[in-house]
Amino acid sequence: MPTTAVGTSAPRAIVWPVLCPVRGGDWVEDGSWRRQREAHLLYTSNRGGTISLGLDGKKLTDALEIASTKNDADPVAWRQWPHWNVMKGLAAVSLPKGKHILTIHILTNGNMNLAYFDLMPATKRAK
Repeated sequence: MPTTAVGTSAPRAIVWPVLCPVRGGDWVEDGSWRRQREAHLLYTSNRGGTISLGLDGKKLTDALEIASTKNDADPVAWRQWPHWNVMKGLAAVSLPKGKHILTIHILTNGNMNLAYFDLMPATKRAK
């Protein structure tokens, strides 16, 4: 369960404890425990905005654009919040072995509902 970070410089930060490996069997090389992960996010945001990720108090990503889930065809204001979106491949990150603190910093616009944040093994992309 996420908790709100205390003493962060971001306007708002959400912190999840992360135990790596998230899923086993996908390390890269002999003796290497760094895991390449793709971040997937289930969220709703009627204004969009930007977030960034941190690991153990250090910057993990630059600003990541969160698209608005607002639907102009729906005229009732309160119904804008249940318009959920899954943003797959939001970021690619490399995580070391062990227990770590993953922080999500809400950089701009706020008013986002973040339901879950998955770190999945990175898919192989064609070069």
